Amino acid sequence: MSPSRAYYYALKSKFPIKFRVNVVDPVIAARGERFRVDGGQIRQEQKARAAKVAKPRRTAQEMDVPIPRSAADPDELQEGLDWEKEERQERNRQQDKESTL
Repeated sequence: MSPSRAYYYALKSKFPIKFRVNVVDPVIAARGERFRVDGGQIRQEQKARAAKVAKPRRTAQEMDVPIPRSAADPDELQEGLDWEKEERQERNRQQDKESTL
């Protein structure tokens, strides 16, 4: 081992390593906290939106109906799918009555 390296290891063991504390401007710290809070709200809104869209998708898959890409409002889409489902059920009932006659 070279003398400089031995000297380094000898000194290293005698003095503890001091870590530098992060220095952050209070304005930047407040902005970071706001980003964290707003990010949580955005994630909650995205989850709620995804849950709202999931029900019409499931209903459409059960009915084997394609969902139009232009469907912007999930509530209207669900309402239309419910109407279509009722119409299909009514049509099936009428066909069953006609077949039994």
